[in-house]
Amino acid sequence: MKKIIPLLILAVGVVGCSGIDKNKFNDLNRSAKAIEGAVAVGVDLSKFGELLQNFSTEIAITRDKVKNEKETRLLALYGAALEAYRDSAALWAAEVAGDEAQRMANMIAVPPDLASSLSRYGIPGLNIPDANGMVVVENDAIQLLWALAKEKLNEAAVLSNIVKKGGVFEQRSGEIRKKIALNVQARIDAEVQAREASVPKIDPLMVAGILVGSEGTSVMIGENLYKKGEMVEGCKIVDIGADFVEFLDKDGKTFRREIGR
Repeated sequence: MKKIIPLLILAVGVVGCSGIDKNKFNDLNRSAKAIEGAVAVGVDLSKFGELLQNFSTEIAITRDKVKNEKETRLLALYGAALEAYRDSAALWAAEVAGDEAQRMANMIAVPPDLASSLSRYGIPGLNIPDANGMVVVENDAIQLLWALAKEKLNEAAVLSNIVKKGGVFEQRSGEIRKKIALNVQARIDAEVQAREASVPKIDPLMVAGILVGSEGTSVMIGENLYKKGEMVEGCKIVDIGADFVEFLDKDGKTFRREIGR
């Protein structure tokens, strides 16, 4: 019996007070760290895909080992990180497949099926089409997805007691989301200005014609007739000539408009 006791203590020690057997998650954690490291130092899409496949495989292997509610929660955090990384890879592939003009503008055209998947992340501007009616996102959305994946892995580290609760983690998703939102607003403002610049400016005080009748002289401005002394667009008509109208603005200055001008 004395020989069995150390073994029991060892068995309890492996699981630890977190209720999670860390040994079950060693390979999965290493595959997650491999992606984190690659993203931090720089990686191409092909290599990223390989690391992602390995991460996915380790999640599938670990799924058969989980035995309790805490281990299930831990696996779910790794799964959420995997989904964010997968969507980032799909978005990255869409960027590569896009045209040069979009890449130069730091924009990515998003296929409809991918847009549906991305909607869960609250990416600013995802539901706002560009000037051509295409669904686009800032290319910083890839960085946002990586940051969200890392935050899930940080939660996993805390839950598995790899890092103590309250540990300081870099939370970049909020910062990146704010940057994207500012870029989206700037794009919208630029598109509005472009549309406004393309619309011919019409003078609201343009004189369409002057009519002389039994009740006096009237001037047609827009679709309405006005007489001397009446107000139009904040200006008072002070004189109506044979081919002009004189106005008095709110600052007390007079100016004229000729017919058709």
